[in-house]
Amino acid sequence: MARPVAEEDEEKPLDPAAENVRRKLVRFMIVNLGLLFLALMVVIGALVYKARNAPVAGSAPAGDVQVPAGASLSGDIVLPVGAKVVSQSLSGNR
Repeated sequence: MARPVAEEDEEKPLDPAAENVRRKLVRFMIVNLGLLFLALMVVIGALVYKARNAPVAGSAPAGDVQVPAGASLSGDIVLPVGAKVVSQSLSGNR
């Protein structure tokens, strides 16, 4: 004869050793999820910080000098003492 469904669904209490293991696993899971959440907040904070301190789109980098077409640009390049220029090359108007 089949047992009623209600009796089969009832949870039997765990033995003390299994209950201790379950508690340790739950505590381990909570600590790890907390650390994961903290690391995620650090990454999101870094992204927000980078986005707020990004350079303005209209400003040019210091090395990007605008020269009118056909005009030449001249200047001095300061090298440290003992440095040698091994090679040089041109790229467009640079």
